[in-house]
Amino acid sequence: KLDIDASPSGQLAYTTSKAEATPGAVTITMANMSGVMHNIAIEAGENGATQKGAPIGASSFISKGSTSVTVNLKPGKYTFFCQAPGHRAAGMYGTLTVK
Repeated sequence: KLDIDASPSGQLAYTTSKAEATPGAVTITMANMSGVMHNIAIEAGENGATQKGAPIGASSFISKGSTSVTVNLKPGKYTFFCQAPGHRAAGMYGTLTVK
């Protein structure tokens, strides 16, 4: 289980840009207290602000509270990001390393 929270100040960012997990089922919980709609999605690869492909898992959008997504991950690098329009391009993404 990982906690990757949205910035509580409303910035288009998470509180961390790097996370690590072990292979298998990984649950990522995102708290969002900012009032701005955010979610967290995961896709294979380490590609920053450039959308590479469809997410392998995504949470629901929320403006207050918490949301989570569970994905089954193999060793490698993944990008976590917010799917709200413009948020990823503004820097709301990070790298999840599974080893």
